[in-house]
Amino acid sequence: MTQVRSGSEKGIAVRIESMAPDGRGIAHDCGRKVLVRGAWPGDVVEARVYKRGAGKHEAYALTVVEEGAPRRPPPCAHVGECGGCRWQQWPIEVQRAMKRAIVERPLADALGGSAPEVLAVRDAGPEFGYRNKMEFSFGRNDAGALTLGLHQASSFHMKFDVERCWIAPPEASVVVAWVRDWAKRHGLRPYDSRTHDGLLRHLVVRIAAATGEIMVNLVATQDDFQGLGDLATALPQAIPHVKSLLASVNTRIGDTAIPERTQVLAGSQTIAERIGPFEVEVSARSFLQTNTQGTKVLYEMVHERAALTGSERVLDLYSGIGLIGLWLAAEAREVVGVEQAPEAVADAERLRDRVGYDHVRFVVADAGVLLPEWVREGRSFDVAIVDPPRAGLHPKALAALTMLAPPRIVYVSCNASSLARDIKELVATGYAAGPVAPLDMFPQTAHVESVVRLDRARGNA
Repeated sequence: MTQVRSGSEKGIAVRIESMAPDGRGIAHDCGRKVLVRGAWPGDVVEARVYKRGAGKHEAYALTVVEEGAPRRPPPCAHVGECGGCRWQQWPIEVQRAMKRAIVERPLADALGGSAPEVLAVRDAGPEFGYRNKMEFSFGRNDAGALTLGLHQASSFHMKFDVERCWIAPPEASVVVAWVRDWAKRHGLRPYDSRTHDGLLRHLVVRIAAATGEIMVNLVATQDDFQGLGDLATALPQAIPHVKSLLASVNTRIGDTAIPERTQVLAGSQTIAERIGPFEVEVSARSFLQTNTQGTKVLYEMVHERAALTGSERVLDLYSGIGLIGLWLAAEAREVVGVEQAPEAVADAERLRDRVGYDHVRFVVADAGVLLPEWVREGRSFDVAIVDPPRAGLHPKALAALTMLAPPRIVYVSCNASSLARDIKELVATGYAAGPVAPLDMFPQTAHVESVVRLDRARGNA
């Protein structure tokens, strides 16, 4: 018997039947679905329900009575308290087997016996220390003292002090500890997301894997307050790898780290990173995959499935800062990237100019609006690379993509459910899906990236 949480809490006894896409175990109690944190298929657990709904309850495991899979001692002191990486207690091979099942299930539900094969989950690098960006939050503990860390598992409003976040490089925790002490020394108040009162909201830390350069972005409700000058001078001296120290303002009610404006307190606006053959200038607004080493593996998988010969016109949808398109450009006749965020396109254009590719261009546009226009104009592409957000392809973009009818599509997905839905639609319009290749870019979590190539049948060309 394994005690997961201490104390005298009483719970319900349930057997975990399967795994939800978000990494929680699924059980049933008195006819209701129960989603249980910290539980695995085959486990028999005593679980404490913390949220009751009409169709489902949400709970966390108190005690594991019977193990469905072998556990290991997690390195992180915050397991059970933190709402983040919840799979640390399972060996990596067990995690990857479950991730494969998480990808397989929605494909089987959507496509039945014609669902594509799902390959074994591929390794993307180290189990720990892989995240190049972490967002930490300011708050208060039960005693009213300022905290700087992460959200508690069972309460969005409650935060706790992080001693060491194991999925980020150790330097991130050093920065957090220094800034926490600085905030306490100056008596600064954390922002309260319930009363919308206070000053300090978030601390965003980026660490370039190739260069070790660190960007620190302090997000507050004001841009001029006591202690800011001390921060600007003392933090880079204490931690010399901090090459970019920023202060951002966010006065919105929503609890996000997206700022309204940003100023440079010390150093430069960007830090230098290398991803594969590319030197990348990373700004506070840059979108990068959060696993730098895994990104290289992911793009190599895309490159392999694109199978370019030098004659193809390539469409890169949801192109971000352009890395996938630029990765393929050396073997393409033309690459056109489409991205809705202007700042991401600006980053992509700067990177393209440094590389010197004059056959690559980027367009600021909503794919769901632009693609139908291109269909009407009769434009065509040989290969389409699709890397949409978690929601998958917008229905208008998906419909227009099927009308553009590129002979080959390489789909990159971070959400197995939306991937299955979109593959079903593409198959219905004449595409055949090859094997789905999952990649473990986010160990210790339920998240998994997948890559699949779809070819248009010759009779439908």
